[in-house]
Amino acid sequence: MAGFRSLARQVRDPRGDLALRRYSLRKCLERFAPYGHRATWDHLCARHGIDPEDRAPDPASLLGALDEL
Repeated sequence: MAGFRSLARQVRDPRGDLALRRYSLRKCLERFAPYGHRATWDHLCARHGIDPEDRAPDPASLLGALDEL
């Protein structure tokens, strides 16, 4: 089971598949979710322009969400 830092590295990896990077960000929420998993995900999506259903979001949006988290 990967820890937060390992998952964060996957989110930041520019060579990684966008779907995997998004999945890794969601897995980060299993380690740290200040508002609860769903509420934190909804907050990060709204704040960083990520469509919750988009499997390949903008990499800059993923990085912004990770930085906030």
